[in-house]
Amino acid sequence: MKEQDDLRQRIIQDGPGNRPIIMIIGVLVAFLVVAYVSASIMWAYFDGQAFGLFSSAEKDMAEGRYSEAKEKGAKAAASMTTALMFNKFVKGKSHAEVANDTLNLARCYDVSQDFQKSEDLHQQACELFLKAKGDSDYEYGWSLLSFGDHYKAMHNRGKALEYYNKALPIIEKTRGTAGNDYKWTIQRIEQAKQLN
Repeated sequence: MKEQDDLRQRIIQDGPGNRPIIMIIGVLVAFLVVAYVSASIMWAYFDGQAFGLFSSAEKDMAEGRYSEAKEKGAKAAASMTTALMFNKFVKGKSHAEVANDTLNLARCYDVSQDFQKSEDLHQQACELFLKAKGDSDYEYGWSLLSFGDHYKAMHNRGKALEYYNKALPIIEKTRGTAGNDYKWTIQRIEQAKQLN
């Protein structure tokens, strides 16, 4: 009887033995929180770096400095690739923000004239936006416009017009015909018609 009382007393004092499991769970949760916050900070850093390089590359292209634009586009693509990796960790592979980063990476490759990589990424971005947002969402329409821009940069008249014309009704429905988005889409269509 005394032994049973001693055993009960030890069980009450020591507890059921779940402390190590609770500590492991606590450490794991803390690790995941730190990893999530760190990945978010790293995404913001590399995304900002890529955006700055991409904007500068677009300006270089507009001013006819193509070799500078190509070099900056390649650097922007490297930064955007890293940002995309962190964003996939934070948001998951099929989130709309991952689709946006995928589209931005494709645009970086367009500027750097790495059109094969760009084409695959444009396709992925369109599919991700379609899945995340649906076929009548503005961002899906924007991804189609961007895909058209990709083909326009390659002087592929037929494909550029195909994607611009797919985007036009979405832009018209979501933004109306009075705004710049609609006007820019019409302008893109007219420019693509001039391609040989």
